[in-house]
This record gives sequence, structure tokens and C-alpha cells, in this order.
Amino acid sequence: MHRTPGLKAEVNALREDAAVELQAGLRSGTALTMASVKAENEFLKRRLHERERDVATLKRRLGESLGQAMLDQHAPSDEDLTKRIAELEQQLFEARETLRDRDEQLQAGRTLNQRLRKESDLQGAR
Repeated sequence: MHRTPGLKAEVNALREDAAVELQAGLRSGTALTMASVKAENEFLKRRLHERERDVATLKRRLGESLGQAMLDQHAPSDEDLTKRIAELEQQLFEARETLRDRDEQLQAGRTLNQRLRKESDLQGAR
């Protein structure tokens, strides 16, 4: 209650109004019963509970909004993402080319190795 701006003042104002009404009622002879005071007290408690719930809801929503704003602030733009995608596609292309070159070199080495084995086997058989 103390952290909610205006709520404490509102409760104090309602308390003062109730005190004034009580005094006026006692002076004028209007019968204020204990039941009416209890009913008023229950009503004020209920309003206070509703206000506390509203404040909690507003705090949660504010936190969510601030969190989303922070995420949006650090999120890359579409242009940044497009540039990054292009860079990654280029890197992928280059990596595939390098892999293709190595595969060709490996196949050439295997072919040469097979030919040398055949020649070695032929010379060993003679």
C-alpha cells in the first residue's frame, strides 16, 4: 500500500470521511451500528485488495513491456540478417569448393597409388 502512489492518500481520505460521518451520525442521532461500520470496513478491504491486484498486474505488464523493448533494441535488423545470410552462403560455397578440390586431390592420389601398386606387382612378378 505504501508503494502505490495515491492509494494511501485515498485510504486516509476514506478513513477521515468515515470518521466525520461517524461523528455527524452520533451528533444527529443517526444510528450507526457496528454492522454498518463492519460492512464499510469490509468494503474498504475489498477495494484495497482490488487495487493491490491491479498494481501487481500493471507491474507485471510493465516488466513484460520493458523486457520486450530491451529485446527489440538488441535484435538485429532485417538488413543485418540479410547481410549475415549472404556472408554465410558465401562461406558455405567456399567450403564446398575447398572440399571438392580435396576430394579431387584424394581421388587422384588413390588412382596414382593403385597404378603404382600394379606396376610394383608387375615388376615383382617378373
